[in-house]
Formats: sequence, structure tokens, C-alpha cells
Amino acid sequence: MESGSVKQVLVLEDDELFASSLAKSLSLRTGAKVIIANEPAQALSMIDSQTDLLIADMHLGARNSMTLFNEMASYPDTLMLPKIILSSSGNNLSIDDLRQYGVSAIYDKRTYNFDDLVATVRELLDHGD
Repeated sequence: MESGSVKQVLVLEDDELFASSLAKSLSLRTGAKVIIANEPAQALSMIDSQTDLLIADMHLGARNSMTLFNEMASYPDTLMLPKIILSSSGNNLSIDDLRQYGVSAIYDKRTYNFDDLVATVRELLDHGD
């Protein structure tokens, strides 16, 4: 990442402890500003021109992130915002089905390697420069 340009990552996660831990760890490892939303409507209201990446859980209680992805697809400025899915159903999701929504990677929460996630985050943030 270029020095002086702080990237912003939005984490959409309903498990507040996990979200907080992930946000702190990602911020330390990537230098990005990491903000948290707990539900899709909140995430949509937080996405702005400063948002460089969305990391989303798919299942958020009674809701799921597809609602947000569909809403984002209707706006040219948010359609291709890079997205990473980090979800306990990660192994059941197809990147081919989700690529049209700007999803670049899928990680299963139960088995993912944090270093791999950090590498993907860095790659996506650097690609936006």
C-alpha cells in the first residue's frame, strides 16, 4: 500500500466478539482502517467512497449478505467494490456464482488461515491503487 493513503475495510459480521478481534488483527497487519457493521442495512449505510473492501459473513441471524450484494449491484459505484466472504458456510459457496457481485475470495470461518486472509486483503487493497 502507498504510504499516506489509508485504506478502509468494512467488516459485516453479527458476532461482535469475532468482528472486533478480526478488525483489530486486520488493522494491525494491513494498516487499514477497519470498521464494523452488524447487519446488511447498517453496512449499506456505511459504504461510501472511502470504502475499499467489504468482508462479509453470509449468514447474519435471520438475514444474509445476498440482500446487501443485490442492493449494491444496483449502484454502479458499489457494484464492483471488492468483497471477501468469511463465513461458516464458506465451503458450501461457489466463487463462480458470487463473482458477478464482486466477490474475490471465500473463506470458511472454521478452517481459514489468517495469513492467507491477510494476503488476500493486501492484494485487493493494493489493486485499488
